[in-house]
Amino acid sequence: MLEYEAFGRKYPIQLKVTSYLNNGNLAIQMYDWIEGYPEPWAMLTVNLWDMCEKDCAYVDTNNNGKKILDWIKTNNLGRVTGRERCSGYCKYPEVHFNEERLRELDPDGYEKYEEQFRQAAA
Repeated sequence: MLEYEAFGRKYPIQLKVTSYLNNGNLAIQMYDWIEGYPEPWAMLTVNLWDMCEKDCAYVDTNNNGKKILDWIKTNNLGRVTGRERCSGYCKYPEVHFNEERLRELDPDGYEKYEEQFRQAAA
């Protein structure tokens, strides 16, 4: 579990790693465990039209705010690449996620993502 502070509280957050079906890109869902069971919190990533490099994804700063980038860095989840994509009126920064950290947090999910990514890239 990772700790995420919002709305004056600290939330235990679990990350689930998967991939977007149309392009194999990395998808990460956040689940809140404050009540002792998983409840969907938010998508950490967004699915934009182009295929990203392995372990890279655009982060949903529109719904999570820019502070999510500091949370990613603090938890050793990844680093901002400096690239971004626009969709509508929003700009989404690309993050290169830490493969080892994602494997540690969700080994089964990461394995499935990796397989889907390989198939999409072929």
